[in-house]
Amino acid sequence: FERVSGQPDVMSYNLVLRACAKAVDVDAAERWMKRMESRGVRPTLCSYNTLMDACAKAGKAEACEAWLQRMLDAGLEANVISYATAIYARARRGDVGAAKAWLKRMVAAGVEPDAVSYNSLIHAYSVKGNVAGAERWLEEMRKKSLETSVASFTAVIDACAKSGDVSRAEHWMEQMLQDGFAPNVGTFS
Repeated sequence: FERVSGQPDVMSYNLVLRACAKAVDVDAAERWMKRMESRGVRPTLCSYNTLMDACAKAGKAEACEAWLQRMLDAGLEANVISYATAIYARARRGDVGAAKAWLKRMVAAGVEPDAVSYNSLIHAYSVKGNVAGAERWLEEMRKKSLETSVASFTAVIDACAKSGDVSRAEHWMEQMLQDGFAPNVGTFS
């Protein structure tokens, strides 16, 4: 860090945390977070969300949740990104129960789930090949007028493929096309 005022500010630390998250280097991100705190620089919501993102991308759901709790304990309020990251961390593993629990906690905190939150839940069901669950969350997303995407439909189609349900996969492919989305490489892999 170039020292202008003698001490890096929270934005400087957040940039380093972001670099760590992009590199999916949780250990480095945690070191920088601790370094920031030890130097009297108070982490922001962005600091915690960035560290949680690194944890989620690294498949470290427990660490993601621990940092979310630490953020809450520090008196910061979680936002949609915070909760969506915790949902995503569990969804990557197909941990439907924990992903849904985070969604419930999100709603209980007065934070409205977004498309990312729902897509993560759809993905959690997809990992398990649970067509009914994936479809239910896609329908819920549409009912709430949240913007669906190729990823939304692809996750449902993937659940259909994993369960061997060709007719449902065809239905959702047709629905995706009717909604104006073009399949991509992810849809066919």
